Amino acid sequence: MDAPLRDAQGLAQYRVTSNLMVLQSHYGPQVQSKGIAYASSQLWAQEASCKYGFNVESRFLTELSDAFTAHMPDSTAARVAQEDYTAGIQQVRKPDPCNPPFPGTPLPPECRASN
Repeated sequence: MDAPLRDAQGLAQYRVTSNLMVLQSHYGPQVQSKGIAYASSQLWAQEASCKYGFNVESRFLTELSDAFTAHMPDSTAARVAQEDYTAGIQQVRKPDPCNPPFPGTPLPPECRASN
């Protein structure tokens, strides 16, 4: 079961990542000069969302990168991939109920029968 996670309209969910230091160097002066309460990574996600017409569903922040997820058409994902601050983009895969991410998770009956 290696299929993309899709919403009710059939749009695939994508995870878009960027380099946090690059975002901070680009958006940092804007954040400081305007005194806004957004982090540079929030501005990046918001700007992409407005430009391409999708809703940011969740954001992930590490020491080195920032990422967000959003459902979007494949053609939009291809354009987002070309953005200066996009370091990577990939489809989020539908979870396999027979291979849960946490050990000890109870399996559905159809999985137990095949094991």
